[in-house]
Amino acid sequence: MSQIRRDWLKKKRMKKELTQAEVALYANITRPHYAAIESGKKTPSLKTAIKISTLLEFEPKRLIL
Repeated sequence: MSQIRRDWLKKKRMKKELTQAEVALYANITRPHYAAIESGKKTPSLKTAIKISTLLEFEPKRLIL
């Protein structure tokens, strides 16, 4: 299984000066789950993608496609 690169996601989070734990809390997921999404090891559900994208200000489809 190939891993999707999501360096852009970390940059967006860092620009907002948020920790992985803070994004995870907002998205109602665990920090390890968010870390796996950010590193490209997991793809979030639509609901989680919408929450993360709302907080970090980008289109949710970037996380799902």
